Amino acid sequence: MNKISYGQQIDAARPWSFPAPAMTALVTLAYIYWKGIPVSTLMTAVSVAACAALMVLGPLFTKNILGQLGTLLVFGLLPALGTSYLACGEIIWGVLLAAVPSILLTDAALRARNIRDRENGRKTSASLFGHKTSAWIYWGEVIGSYIWLGILSMFYLLPVYTVFVFLTIPVAIGCARGMVKSVTAGNTIIEDMDIRTKNIQLMFSAILMVTLVIDGMVK
Repeated sequence: MNKISYGQQIDAARPWSFPAPAMTALVTLAYIYWKGIPVSTLMTAVSVAACAALMVLGPLFTKNILGQLGTLLVFGLLPALGTSYLACGEIIWGVLLAAVPSILLTDAALRARNIRDRENGRKTSASLFGHKTSAWIYWGEVIGSYIWLGILSMFYLLPVYTVFVFLTIPVAIGCARGMVKSVTAGNTIIEDMDIRTKNIQLMFSAILMVTLVIDGMVK
């Protein structure tokens, strides 16, 4: 079995490694704006620009069996909490309310890639848990993102307009069902599932960001 080089890791992650943390950072900034928290314009720009570095750093944390934890940290918690700290001068823990779905979908994108590539000799969480368990974890991350948002909207912890994100749920359900089906049907049907999941994250985050900004403008 061939060992995957660092360069190959970057090539494999490039389609989603920059957009993923960038969208998490933008959702974080939109939440901060919605809450009316003052920010530093300069440091806000710095925080978004810093996400580009994560495209290079990311593979260092995602290429081994602890890669999923690395994804949650480097592509999730760091862009969310780091952006709030740079923009506001302090960590705003409330940003996680809005950022959790983006973080889960980012993790799901990497999980989809790991499930597809689990037989190429690379030790990942998918090789540890197996195809079936990993597929159901993927299902939970994708569908759980919408459940999370729905609950927060129901209790007015996020603007009710954020339910427009559910316009993307047919795509998410299709991906989740496809991943579970791949347990018996094989990897052919999930060949591009990491890219499709990345697209869900982009659409989900973009709609969430816009609704937060609009509600912040009118309230």
